[in-house]
Amino acid sequence: MPLGNCRPCMKPTRAFLIRDGGLDIRPQGVLRRQNRWSGRSALARLALRSLVFSTALFAVSVAAQRSAAPTPRDVADRPLRWLVQPLGEARTFGERIEELLERRLAVGKPVRPIRFELTTGALAHWNRTRVEPDYGVALDDAHFSAYRARRFGFRPILTMGRGISYTVVMPAGEALVDKEDLKGLRIAARPAPGLAALRLLALFGPTETPPEIVATRDERSALDLLGQGRVSGALIEATGQLRNVESMLVLDEVPGPVLSVSGRLDDREVQALRETLLGLGPLLESEAYRRAGLAPFRPLERAEAYRHLDQLLRTTWGFESADLD
Repeated sequence: MPLGNCRPCMKPTRAFLIRDGGLDIRPQGVLRRQNRWSGRSALARLALRSLVFSTALFAVSVAAQRSAAPTPRDVADRPLRWLVQPLGEARTFGERIEELLERRLAVGKPVRPIRFELTTGALAHWNRTRVEPDYGVALDDAHFSAYRARRFGFRPILTMGRGISYTVVMPAGEALVDKEDLKGLRIAARPAPGLAALRLLALFGPTETPPEIVATRDERSALDLLGQGRVSGALIEATGQLRNVESMLVLDEVPGPVLSVSGRLDDREVQALRETLLGLGPLLESEAYRRAGLAPFRPLERAEAYRHLDQLLRTTWGFESADLD
């Protein structure tokens, strides 16, 4: 007999329903009602399973975060990483900064161990500066510090030494009236994006011919090239005790190297670091440290004096605006 109601008596007949691997016999009306709601029931079950799975996943994630969250003791055990730009002859500077950070500084108010990264050259330092920092403290020229403060929220807290005036020196007896006389000359200097070269190139507009920068490792190398007659001049920071050269063009003073800290550092740790570095003044005034390019730390009194210097990286070096916006 076909499935359906028997027309003479209109009594419900049986229908076969396969369920859970067995045979279930129910009235046809019951089967029809189940078919009508079976789609909604499946969606409800799916939604419930998704909710349970999401809740479990969230609980596991929270538990993992709690277990991975650093405790004060964990933070104290982690090294405080520094990014340092060489401010003098690389080898000598590296030896002195290692002694300063890993030995002398630990004698003051040790908060946690210190590890530092010494970059090689201004371009390498810029490439580390422009990416998301994985360090907590940086010591470098003011234009790099200004960029880092603008882009990543670092706080400048100290400056090293006093302001810097870069000078173009030439052999004694040479005549240099103004910047126009520099056009087309070969000037030995640390290359851009080093601060000295950027400051010199910034004197010339986009339609003017700047001098040719002959890249050197340091100021001593620049003076050596000048003494050999291979360049017309050298761009250096200091002119004291130099023989057979004359200062021809002195650039405006800019702030010295700046020490800046990440906003992630605890205020107490920053204060301890500041006090310890300021207390190392007599040590940094010694001949060994001065000849390496280091100088005593001083409070940063005029932070606004360096904030515009990162514009040199855009207007002179030609980096994209997104790097500074």
